[in-house]
Amino acid sequence: MIPHDLRAKLHWGRGCFCLCEKETTVFSMKVSTNKRLGYNNMVTKDDAIIEYGGPSNGYYIRLLKKQKYPVHLLTFGKGANAYYWGRYKYKQVIDHKYVFLKRVDDGMEIAEAPKINARSNIERKWVKHFKSTNTKFCYEPCTFTLDIGDKSVEYTPDFFLPKENIFLEMKGHGEPSVDARMRTDKVRRLGFNIKIVAGDPTNSAIYF
Repeated sequence: MIPHDLRAKLHWGRGCFCLCEKETTVFSMKVSTNKRLGYNNMVTKDDAIIEYGGPSNGYYIRLLKKQKYPVHLLTFGKGANAYYWGRYKYKQVIDHKYVFLKRVDDGMEIAEAPKINARSNIERKWVKHFKSTNTKFCYEPCTFTLDIGDKSVEYTPDFFLPKENIFLEMKGHGEPSVDARMRTDKVRRLGFNIKIVAGDPTNSAIYF
């Protein structure tokens, strides 16, 4: 699973196929593994079978066939979650509908994430604190799809600390709202460790 900012760096455009600026090379592929969208894609650590939509996307398949370079492969399921699998290379087309890819290597180092664009002053202070204390962290690591009342809600925690194996939701000073507590409680019931931190690094309180 990769952070949203890194997903954006790899996925330059919309749809399954993303082209470089000169439109002569397929840089990356981002495909759905959620069957509710009508696609039947399969990706493993060895190979991938991607439904490419038939003749209308034949141009992109022709680019894949002739280029020397493998493509970065990402998948997504529910919500905004994205997974990076590494680099894959074209092997063949199956039944004029699927493109068969073989895995080449791990691709880019996920640890080399792009610049973090924190959304709030509180978050920026925590980013600075984590960096100054050499605390490994991931900003907006993933998105959960939660059932709250009669609605399906997408929720993205602010941080994940891999060493501590914990998600953190950062808020301003004071008691967290009922909505914030409800969302973190739902994540906790899914089996994940998550806390709400109210305040900045110099003065904060932790809520469960």
